[in-house]
Amino acid sequence: MTRSRVLRHQLAGALVVIGLWALLTYPGLVNPFVLPTPTAVLDAVVRGLTEGSLGDHVLRTSGTFVVCFALAVLLGIALGATPGLVPSVHRSVEPLISLALSVPIVTYFAFLVVLLGYGFWSVLALGVVTATPTMITSTVTAFQEVDAALLRVGAVYTASRPARFLRIVLPGSLATLSGGVRIAAGRALIGVIVGEMFLSSEGLGAQIVNASGFFDIPAYYAVVVALAVISYVVAVVFGAVENRTAAYVT
Repeated sequence: MTRSRVLRHQLAGALVVIGLWALLTYPGLVNPFVLPTPTAVLDAVVRGLTEGSLGDHVLRTSGTFVVCFALAVLLGIALGATPGLVPSVHRSVEPLISLALSVPIVTYFAFLVVLLGYGFWSVLALGVVTATPTMITSTVTAFQEVDAALLRVGAVYTASRPARFLRIVLPGSLATLSGGVRIAAGRALIGVIVGEMFLSSEGLGAQIVNASGFFDIPAYYAVVVALAVISYVVAVVFGAVENRTAAYVT
């Protein structure tokens, strides 16, 4: 399916959702306190961008996400490389990796506030620890899938370990790594939003809490729309990266 056709399908789905939303809200079938009309939400988005601080919070959340994501990818590859290449190390640390994947995000809150205080650094740390285990797992899987015969050939020709890593392991694991990067991006965004909701007074997550606390329902949905746009952009960008990488590898 071509990219333009995918975009048309996505646009059609969005229009269907908006149409159903309008049919429910404009005739008054749903209490506007629960679900405002599309125009009320759009007006709240415009006011937030032109008169309020919605744009500033979008930039803050986006910037925090980029830093969290980059750190998570670097840490995930660094920590997952050895277990992925050395089976005995993987067997030793596999329970720890599984534990890190299963720990609920909320368990980190008190520890991060005590260690880093309330604010940006706690949000940053939460985003990193939310996404890094996923990247570690993807790195381990990707490196384990590298053809062992190619590694033996590299050893026979006395290629150094860095050379084998750069010329054999990394190219052979790109497809799986790119999938892990896409998933880690989503996890990092979730970590940032949840962190802003509970560990900060700035960012889109904090604005969701503020709007709901003041029962400003249109402003609440305006923030949700902003988050939906960011999430869509992240999904499209990293989905395209994954597809391009898979096409390059094959």
